[in-house]
Amino acid sequence: MGIMDKVEEIRKKPENIRLRYVWFFVALSMIFVIILWIFSLQASKQESQSANSKGNPFDSDILNQFREQKKALDATQQNMQNSLSTLENTAPSSPQADSQNNQNVTNPSNGTGQ
Repeated sequence: MGIMDKVEEIRKKPENIRLRYVWFFVALSMIFVIILWIFSLQASKQESQSANSKGNPFDSDILNQFREQKKALDATQQNMQNSLSTLENTAPSSPQADSQNNQNVTNPSNGTGQ
């Protein structure tokens, strides 16, 4: 008895029996799909774990670049602080005193004008 004979036999049966066959094969197909899905999840999980254990060179390269940039920024910040402290030490007076002196020179109302 071939598969075509079995299909013809099922076609001759009442509708409720044919629906039983349909739902049986739907359930069987879904079980097959779920099993495939579980195996694919396990395989992808193992691949991701093996990639993490080997160390991803792309990630380490990016991290190294960020570390180098941070060091460069820290060095630039230190240079700016040194420059500012040097300027503060060599300046004859503070900016507030300079602005007050300029007001005294340009303001004729206080009697010390030009």
